[in-house]
Amino acid sequence: MRYLWLVWAGLARDPLRVALTTGSVAVAFILLWLLRGVDSGIAHRIDSVPADLLHVIGRGFPGYLPVASLHALEDVPGVAHVASLAYHNSTYRDYKGGVLLVAVDLERFLPVAYDVRMDSETVQAFLATPGAAIVGAGAVERFGWQRGDRLRLRPIGVGPEEWSFEMVGTWDYKGVSLQESVGLFVDYAHIDQTLPEEEAGRVGAFVVRVHDANRANAVSAAIDERFRNSSAPTLTATTRDAWMSGRHPGQVRLAANAIVGASFFAILFCTGGVMAQSVRDRYGELAMMKSLGFRGGVLLCGIAGESLAVCLAGAAMALVPAALVDAGELLGQYGAVVYPPRPSLYAFGFVVALLLAVISVALPGWRVLRLSPSEVGR
Repeated sequence: MRYLWLVWAGLARDPLRVALTTGSVAVAFILLWLLRGVDSGIAHRIDSVPADLLHVIGRGFPGYLPVASLHALEDVPGVAHVASLAYHNSTYRDYKGGVLLVAVDLERFLPVAYDVRMDSETVQAFLATPGAAIVGAGAVERFGWQRGDRLRLRPIGVGPEEWSFEMVGTWDYKGVSLQESVGLFVDYAHIDQTLPEEEAGRVGAFVVRVHDANRANAVSAAIDERFRNSSAPTLTATTRDAWMSGRHPGQVRLAANAIVGASFFAILFCTGGVMAQSVRDRYGELAMMKSLGFRGGVLLCGIAGESLAVCLAGAAMALVPAALVDAGELLGQYGAVVYPPRPSLYAFGFVVALLLAVISVALPGWRVLRLSPSEVGR
């Protein structure tokens, strides 16, 4: 402790260089936090999907299934509950992004709606109001709709010239950004009667809950076998596998690790170069201190203290605020799949900062130990 003034004196020589280096280290640790948060977010989303749900779609193009298949699905051994989903695209005024309508039998849908949140008042209003719509919170934010508004949407493709719905409430996804909750839930029977005869009576998918999650794959195979020779063969998978379709957590994790590794490798060169330059600038002073009786180990500790202060300060600047902020809340408005990383990340981060400081000072420290008092004028 008696030589802490050596560390402070070294840091005070060039405050701008110290600040920039500390900021660079902080950026690397922010990357570590965010990318680990993405990894945790994907894992959390996968784990949040119940293992006892199956997703049933039509095999082949366009993949529609007759709504009458619902009762046949209920007869498959192991099936506990079935709900249908029908998807329709529409436009609202001059908005070019499109508005998705999800037509459901709400009483059947709610028992399998594991990731959808809507209050009981909204559910009761929907069941009591013909032509009702429950609007995604993201759509409310985007269009400024309010409860009781009459929503007029134009179908994309087949259908009437206009669909008209009364907004009775809002819904959103549990733990997911508002940007993703932009669709509308509407009543299947209400919207189906507005479609041409050749388009009516079809759904896009069924959601099936099984009695035993351990037999989900067996029930999935039984469903496909049941409809194999029918006019509408099915393709069934667990909802977790369906959600994973096109997503590759292993590749995301590999990419995240590669980016973090590359950033820390670059920061290692940055801090190592800064420490080496700092020592070179002070060769004469350090040699003078040796000639006055300071041991090489004391001078090495002073240099190491500077490196340690920079690396730990950078880690603290990134990780301490991160531990106090809900990453999903912070980034959810931008549509990011981010979840707070495990607490062990913060301990790991400070260990990495310690190693970074030690490695950065290794070469400059070795030169300090070999420095001769005769090099005072160097």
